[in-house]
Amino acid sequence: MIKKLLAIVCFLACTTWSYSQCNLKSIPLDNQVKNATQIIEGKVVGKHSLWDVDKKNIYTLNTIEVYKIFKGTTSLRTLEIITPGGIVGLQAEVANPSLNLKIGDIGSFLLINNTVKINSNRTAKIFKPYASLQSFYKYNLSENKVANVFSTESGISTNFYNTLKRLTANKVKVIKPLKFNKIRNQSTSGVLQNKAFGVTSISPSTTTAGTKSVVTISGTDFGANQGEVKFSDADDGGSSFYTALDSEIISWTNTEIQVEVPSRAGTGPIQVVNTAGETVTSNFDLTLSWAEINVNSDAVMAGTPVSYVTQLINTNGSGGYTWQMFTDFDANTPAKEAFIRSLNSWRCETGVNWIMGDPTTIDATDGDGVNVVRFDNGAELPNGNLGVCISRYNGCLVSGGTSIDWFVGELDIIFNDDINWEFGPALPASNAFDFETVSVHELGHGHQLTHVIDTNKIMHFALGNGVSNRNLAADDINGANNVQIRNTTNAPCNQSSMTNFDCNSLSVDAVAFDAQLLIYPNPVTTSLNIKNTSQVAITQAIIYDVRGRLITTLNSGLSKELISIDTSTFNSGLYFLKLESSNSTITKKFIVK
Repeated sequence: MIKKLLAIVCFLACTTWSYSQCNLKSIPLDNQVKNATQIIEGKVVGKHSLWDVDKKNIYTLNTIEVYKIFKGTTSLRTLEIITPGGIVGLQAEVANPSLNLKIGDIGSFLLINNTVKINSNRTAKIFKPYASLQSFYKYNLSENKVANVFSTESGISTNFYNTLKRLTANKVKVIKPLKFNKIRNQSTSGVLQNKAFGVTSISPSTTTAGTKSVVTISGTDFGANQGEVKFSDADDGGSSFYTALDSEIISWTNTEIQVEVPSRAGTGPIQVVNTAGETVTSNFDLTLSWAEINVNSDAVMAGTPVSYVTQLINTNGSGGYTWQMFTDFDANTPAKEAFIRSLNSWRCETGVNWIMGDPTTIDATDGDGVNVVRFDNGAELPNGNLGVCISRYNGCLVSGGTSIDWFVGELDIIFNDDINWEFGPALPASNAFDFETVSVHELGHGHQLTHVIDTNKIMHFALGNGVSNRNLAADDINGANNVQIRNTTNAPCNQSSMTNFDCNSLSVDAVAFDAQLLIYPNPVTTSLNIKNTSQVAITQAIIYDVRGRLITTLNSGLSKELISIDTSTFNSGLYFLKLESSNSTITKKFIVK
């Protein structure tokens, strides 16, 4: 299965192989241990969401009961881990990727001191993950396995503990003993290893996640009282399991369970846990074609967490959302053009109404009503993150106050500026990350899709560096179209519905224009020539260096057939020449010797 193939790519024992989750760059365990100020084993026992001090972003404080301390302060019995996103009243925020913990999760956390300014009178010390979701090593107690997004390993109390002990060179302080669950797995033949506890079928065997789709699990010895149903976790390729909310379980009998497929479910086996704590894993897979983002409440309705579907609306009065690039992103022509190609991939396939506005001077990712596209500043993104898409939601009470409708009020995308990017259209080298692939993937999150486990799809959870996947698969399109139907037909909370984007409005003259432009010599020393054999006049020429910094702008004397640009004062290196006409923009590369 896919998850088993991916599991061998990286090992907890600090492999140096280069591999990435679609929006993460792998940070080896030894690097994490070295930089973490606190390493603990513990269990998530509570969650509380709140605004930062400036009320610009929502964060969640996850209360952790400490079991063991491998590094750092040894007097802690509880601590809190701050993670992006959450719900405060009728406002919510979801960041992809980010660590999204669930009450009951158990594992080891590699942490650093918190730097987010929040208003809280809580007494527990607050930390944040060193490398986002990479720094949570989740335990599967029923199978004695530990996994994060890049790796999985058997032997929690042996192999994994020994690795942490070796890397920290510290004596482990035990605060509370860890108990393992009882397991009664099925064999590959379908014959139960113990008693009659087992899963015999799942119907339908192919469906979708986060869409309120319901599957029926048939089997034996489930018990009369409701236990838990766990799905292969799409955020780590199925290396671990994600537990459905209690509210997502529709019915439970000794032989049949009906459950809504949660947003984070991915293709793979399912687990049933009975009230005795015994676990059975199916010997066959449930296939998930696509998955949609849900807003998951922590205690919105009668103290029971609930999942809600989301949608886009018309926020700009022109049918949808207006994206604005921060000025330095806009000045990086290859990045800008790759992002626009990514934008076109979605809006020309699904009609999602996204338009490009003027550049903005806003260099922050806050809830300010501006849909910003930008590079991060310094270590703004967590270590290892290639990019992140943030969806900000507004909600309203419906059905007499017993339910909530959620819509996206704002979208923001941030890319890591400290990455060896291939902006395209060339394919990436083996040591480069493909910007357009990551951009298309992040816009998929903006379209309200989340991860799947299928290497042929844009929303697949993983991508190796040196690999590109820029084309939408049929299920990527089907999932986005399913969201788009809601976007255009049923606006919630007295909002205006999105209208479909007209892809015919995009210029198709750029290819012809590009074919009739020649720049020479290349490499160049003192003078770069531009020969224009087309009937279209060049109106502006802009030159950027490889870092995207503006070098010079020419907007006069350009309409003639042959143009010369003085490069005698340029430093040696790679440059980008952006040529604009009345209806087209193309970019050429040249080298100064």
